[in-house]
Amino acid sequence: MLATYPIAEHLSLLDPEGKSTNQKNAEVLRQEMEKMDGQVRTILHTIPSIRRYLITSHDAFHYFTRSYLAEKGETHWQERFCSSRRAGS
Repeated sequence: MLATYPIAEHLSLLDPEGKSTNQKNAEVLRQEMEKMDGQVRTILHTIPSIRRYLITSHDAFHYFTRSYLAEKGETHWQERFCSSRRAGS
């Protein structure tokens, strides 16, 4: 979400006449992404915490686990994540 503003700024450097449109579009996109973020979080937290784990074939999804599956303030969120790459397979 935070990347929308720098991208709009860079686009505006390339197209100064489109600056207002770029900024407006960046804000709309950020708001839509923020709304979707909340929806995903709400849906995934309907799953009981004890069952909220991610097993995947790639270790790039640790951010997803930390953001969406862990409880707020949980410090051992890594225990909720396992990838075949991370496991050494």
